[in-house]
Amino acid sequence: MTKATKIQVQDTILDSIQESLEKAHQLTGVTYRKMPEYFLNVSIVNALCDKFPNLGYRLEIPVREVLGSFGLNETSNDQDLRIGGKFDIAIISRKSKRIRHVIEVKRSISQKELLKEAKRIYTLADAEHGSKRLQTGYIVSVRRLKETLKSIKASDLIDKRLDYLSTQLEGKANVSVRYSLLEDAQPYGFDDQEKLLISVFSISI
Repeated sequence: MTKATKIQVQDTILDSIQESLEKAHQLTGVTYRKMPEYFLNVSIVNALCDKFPNLGYRLEIPVREVLGSFGLNETSNDQDLRIGGKFDIAIISRKSKRIRHVIEVKRSISQKELLKEAKRIYTLADAEHGSKRLQTGYIVSVRRLKETLKSIKASDLIDKRLDYLSTQLEGKANVSVRYSLLEDAQPYGFDDQEKLLISVFSISI
């Protein structure tokens, strides 16, 4: 059985999104941007559960339910956790149904959006739940990059986001990323002046 290591999880997510973006365009004639918000979420969980037979999932799980499953009612920072909201994805043990990781999915790689989700995942990771696995969570993002004279390289953009998140989290969390740059975005419904950047950030303590 393939072990669901951090890198294995990240790479499986990257592969699943690339495949789903192409399939979406082939079967519907529209880009992923015109698909429902949950489209990428479903693609991600199906790929993870196919790759790792010991995993299951929950979609749109309330934050309070996640905390309650570990006997918690609150955390040190319920505002950053957005305790009244929901997590996009919770990866669970297929056998015990215990929550292992949470995943947030964004159609943006803006600093503001990434930091909001990074703070949320960090707050959960740092809570007194006693779960080593829950000390790691993920942020998935998909972004179009237009090729112009002023456009920033994908690698430079990723480096800036990594530095920003690490600085804003004050070194309390380990932030890493794996990403794919789809140089030819035409198979996914975009023009030849555009690229697609898929990234999977890991936030852990």
